[in-house]
Amino acid sequence: SASNGGIMTFNGAGSVSIAGFTSLTNNFTVECWYSSTNNHPALFHAGTIGSSGFMMGYYSGASPANSWKATKYGVYDIYIGSIPQNTAWHQVTYTYSSTAGVAVYVDGAQTGSTYVGTRYTNDLSASTSNTIGNAESGNHTGNIGSFRMWNSVLTSAQVLQNYNAVKSKYGL
Repeated sequence: SASNGGIMTFNGAGSVSIAGFTSLTNNFTVECWYSSTNNHPALFHAGTIGSSGFMMGYYSGASPANSWKATKYGVYDIYIGSIPQNTAWHQVTYTYSSTAGVAVYVDGAQTGSTYVGTRYTNDLSASTSNTIGNAESGNHTGNIGSFRMWNSVLTSAQVLQNYNAVKSKYGL
């Protein structure tokens, strides 16, 4: 859609493959602007669901409920932060660090972080299946705007700077 300067609209029936993507190293950041009609964002998945790679989004078995799932299949499953329970636009940013762990930011503010020791020491290399609009609990229903990845861990100040630089595009 041309809305908001260009967005992808998902009806829960499909996702978009990322061509040319090979891997992210131990220290990386993934940022996504989204709106969800069912409060279950399925934003990004790399690898084979349930066996390799990683994902960002909602997971139906999360505890506590309505928390973000950060996973590296077979290594760790972390339920962290809180998924906004409305249909407004939001920025979610995951940072993965081999020394500091995982942090989740929503709308420029950190909502949770955790460190689980040496579990972060392996590269999170992706296979040929890398998609936007898909996560472990299914496909996204709603919109996804800008989607960005860095092979570095953004600081809290950089995450907030990115939020403030783009939020007007989404009416915030």
